[in-house]
Amino acid sequence: AGFNFLDVMPRMEGVVTQAEGNLVTVRVTDNPTKSAIKPGYKFAIYDNNQYKGDMTVTDVANDYAIGRVYLRQNNAVIEVGDRAATDLQVISAR
Repeated sequence: AGFNFLDVMPRMEGVVTQAEGNLVTVRVTDNPTKSAIKPGYKFAIYDNNQYKGDMTVTDVANDYAIGRVYLRQNNAVIEVGDRAATDLQVISAR
């Protein structure tokens, strides 16, 4: 069995507050375990249950995760107001 990074990332959800090219800022609004946001965490970005892509956190400022998009679904445009979550299962639970 391979190492699955999502197994060790706490569940977090948030909203995209800035999006410029591949640079994205997410304000974490739901952090049930009160875990620290850490560089290297990955967020799936979506809108209305439509998956748009993935970002890797490079910097953290308070409740903000700043990072770079490394995967886009069909050249999706990531926009302010899109949702983000560390666990894709969160999307299907809504």
